[in-house]
Amino acid sequence: MKLKMPLLICTLALSLPVISTSSLAENMALKPVKTSINQKEKINFNIATLEQLKIPRLIGEKRALAILAWREKNGNIASFDELLKAKDLNIGVKIISALQEKFILN
Repeated sequence: MKLKMPLLICTLALSLPVISTSSLAENMALKPVKTSINQKEKINFNIATLEQLKIPRLIGEKRALAILAWREKNGNIASFDELLKAKDLNIGVKIISALQEKFILN
């Protein structure tokens, strides 16, 4: 009986299909998966709310309120460069760049 068990294991092992290591590696290789990244839609700057105008570490509530007041007084803007000219807003190139990433102008 002791001989039958190893013989059975050897017989089973020989009956298994042979897979070369190269084909195994090909089957296990990571293949790129196409995913659609849902990018957030940009917000229209000219109708953005107080909360939407806030950008962490750049535009807090005080500056967002100033932008809303400026927009109420001057109307819609056609270019973010107009905000650079508004000295009372104290907006520089870094903030303009962040605004352009988050907002569109319509």
